[in-house]
Amino acid sequence: MGIKFRSTLTNYAFEIAPETQDNTALFFAPEVVTGIYTGFYKDFGDKQMYEAPSSSRRGVGQKAQRITFDVNDKTFNLGAYGLDIPVDDQERKQAASLDPELLERQKIRYLIKQANNIHAKAVVDLAKASVSYDSDTTISPIVTTSTTIQPTKYIDNAMQKMADKVGRLPNKVLLSVGAWNKIRNNQLLINRLVGNSIAGVTVDQFKSLLLNPNVETMVSAFVLDSKLPGAASSKTNYIGNDVWVFYADANPSPYDMSFMKTFRLDERGVSAVYQERDWEARSDVFLLDWYEQIIVTGSGLVERLQVT
Repeated sequence: MGIKFRSTLTNYAFEIAPETQDNTALFFAPEVVTGIYTGFYKDFGDKQMYEAPSSSRRGVGQKAQRITFDVNDKTFNLGAYGLDIPVDDQERKQAASLDPELLERQKIRYLIKQANNIHAKAVVDLAKASVSYDSDTTISPIVTTSTTIQPTKYIDNAMQKMADKVGRLPNKVLLSVGAWNKIRNNQLLINRLVGNSIAGVTVDQFKSLLLNPNVETMVSAFVLDSKLPGAASSKTNYIGNDVWVFYADANPSPYDMSFMKTFRLDERGVSAVYQERDWEARSDVFLLDWYEQIIVTGSGLVERLQVT
């Protein structure tokens, strides 16, 4: 038996993909479905992206000024990705009383979860590799033990710096659980909110104190095990003690202003599920394919802060 396309499992993978993904990746690098493997996108790290055309006024019978892609625009080139998982003949015998596709769906769910973990790690790795901590000490590090400066002041300074630089007020803040735990227990922050009779600082109260009180805030619990399979477990929060302040469009496309994006051929990172027979392994093997590229599309639209 050769490789065959499994439409029902492809549809199932598409349905469960949002359930198994860590939202950190989607928050950092929202999905842009391209439908093509290669194309143009706007890079908002360039000065040109913040310039306005000389005029949009058009005289009667005259052509309007045309916005085009030029040599400063960049291209995405989606890479091919895939994971395989076997269903051993012995597993089928042990589950003989069940619907055969139920076992296959269980395997596909696990495969999708692993694919999402790989994607989330790649997103965070690219963000960390692309953005250093701000060297301005009024921004980073956030000293949560300070008795004179509230943690929100550092974030406000980062927001103002970006707004002055790119003309956009940051609309997203991402914190690790560890960073959030330190910030919310800062005594100055608690004192500022004492009049509200609070038992503890909430995310909404924290947001209300920021320069942009409407900022979308996420506390990430994304955890990965850094050890290889078979070795002793060593799990850590993959964001570390970081606070990320950035701008991302609510409806991402190849042309909008956003810090990062995930360009994908198909929605939810599921292109197809195939099946083939591996006689030597006495198994049916299920193959998940997808095509994507994660890109920093706005290097000036982010500030990275460390929490101490």
